[in-house]
Amino acid sequence: MRRRLALLLVLLSATACAKSIVPPQPPRQRLRVVNPEPLKRGRWHMAEDGHAVFCYGPVVTINALFGDPKRVATECRGRSSNVPLHD
Repeated sequence: MRRRLALLLVLLSATACAKSIVPPQPPRQRLRVVNPEPLKRGRWHMAEDGHAVFCYGPVVTINALFGDPKRVATECRGRSSNVPLHD
């Protein structure tokens, strides 16, 4: 009886201490992010219609034929090339 108990304890301790062997994983390929063009720097402006616009170009003043001169942002994202600004 003692031998069976000893054998049982040895088998249980051997299975508890055994580590499962995990095969090594192949190295992962890292994705390279390629930016085709560098990021453009610009500024946010408030358009005359109340929307915010992001523009890359300078703000210029255009003289109107009738009325006051208007400030216009140039080279704006998602809009026409000249966007009238809110003063």
